Amino acid sequence: MITRPHLIGMAVGLLFAAGARAQYIYDPPPGGQTTVCNGMHCCPSGYTMAGIHVGDNVLRCRFAGGMNINQCYLDGPSQPTYTVQTVNGTAVHTCANSYAMVGINVSANLFTCCPYTENVRFIDVSSSDGYMHICPTLNINGALRETVMGGIHVGRNLLVCEYLF
Repeated sequence: MITRPHLIGMAVGLLFAAGARAQYIYDPPPGGQTTVCNGMHCCPSGYTMAGIHVGDNVLRCRFAGGMNINQCYLDGPSQPTYTVQTVNGTAVHTCANSYAMVGINVSANLFTCCPYTENVRFIDVSSSDGYMHICPTLNINGALRETVMGGIHVGRNLLVCEYLF
């Protein structure tokens, strides 16, 4: 028997088969392989981090399209660039301004950062999709703003989220 949820699932599957891109995906997908870049867990090409489940090593990735992977850089204490910014009064490891997180090595405190035009950064302490800590969709004066990760403080469970203003 085919139920309404099954029909919706099949329709979504057909959209993906036809080449549509999901706005958000998990990496690794259930039963799938982890995407790796620069020796760390990364979102697939064209996606930026929008959430993380540190314990399960799963990333929530948002389609950003048009990112120039050749302009990405490594940011961390063992690298030439180690960016620490104060966001809403809290010092936190971030990518440089106008860059977003694409990958992370939690144990090395190392990020892969790629160009992303952002204007406003803020700290998120509790947004969830029911599974992991995420950067939320915001409603600002009636306009929905998608957000991506610009940094993280793993020890305090804080995400630095950013959006276009």
